[in-house]
Amino acid sequence: MITSAVEANEPRVALLNAGGPLCNCVANHFAELFPALAIMQEAPEKKWDVVKRRARLLGWKVAIGQIAFGFVYRLGEKTFSRWRQKILSDAGAVANTSTRL
Repeated sequence: MITSAVEANEPRVALLNAGGPLCNCVANHFAELFPALAIMQEAPEKKWDVVKRRARLLGWKVAIGQIAFGFVYRLGEKTFSRWRQKILSDAGAVANTSTRL
């Protein structure tokens, strides 16, 4: 079946993301630019698989440093969330989940 976007020669775009407020901002912006946008959200990876891959590529010292940063970030997540929300609202960006996900 041919969609109206194809008939009108509008560009078709597919966006693959991992979810979250910043990905939602990108998805919402692209949805305004490209009416024929297809948004796909990938399943989250297991943390241990990510750590092993980073250790293999960057070394265990760097991987452990990234894990430590992740823990510190989680401790301040409420503060960062408010800060991120202020930046987004000042910029006029929308961080709500796109209805196309």
